[in-house]
Amino acid sequence: MMTKKLLSIINGIYQNSIPFIYKDIDGIWGTKLPKNLLILSGSFNPFHEGHLGMMQKGKDITKLLPVYEISVLNVDKPSLSLNDLFDRLDTFPDKSRILITASPRFNEKSVLFPNSKFLIGYDTALRLLDSKYYSDFVDINNNNIVLDVLEVIRENKCSFIVAGRIDKVGNFRSIDDLEIHHSYKQLFSGIPEKSFRLDISSTQIRGIVN
Repeated sequence: MMTKKLLSIINGIYQNSIPFIYKDIDGIWGTKLPKNLLILSGSFNPFHEGHLGMMQKGKDITKLLPVYEISVLNVDKPSLSLNDLFDRLDTFPDKSRILITASPRFNEKSVLFPNSKFLIGYDTALRLLDSKYYSDFVDINNNNIVLDVLEVIRENKCSFIVAGRIDKVGNFRSIDDLEIHHSYKQLFSGIPEKSFRLDISSTQIRGIVN
């Protein structure tokens, strides 16, 4: 149920006065977080069985607390409207732990959620390692900007678990296909294809529905 207080807090996220809001399995929203988080970030448009399976596999591997995170800002897409945000929240299973932020990039997420593991698909990993998404990031070391981003993530003691995905031409791509600088390879681990494979995406589901 959307109360005036909750609406005010969510509006604070849009206005950058509140960094995040968290819902626990009891359905109560707040600004305090448990520890030892496994965070699956996405736009969840819509939430589907692939997200559920990916999270379950990540939980099995890490034994960490599973949390879904949705950012109202996105590096590739327009900002998420308040109505769209509510619609997407309605698609999550009951008793899901959910974070709402305005932090679309993982260097920003790592500042908010230090000591966390991020569960990502291969396509998200490609964006993480692509310098074009950091045009406004301050390159304080006058170095490779992606390496500076990864250094921020390492300093916040965060890391990634990468699930493979099918690319646009039907080839399965995994962590082995990523170009990761040797100094930061330890930040990444992969889920074996035989253990979990995701062949459906929210984009494909929307195409079927429409």
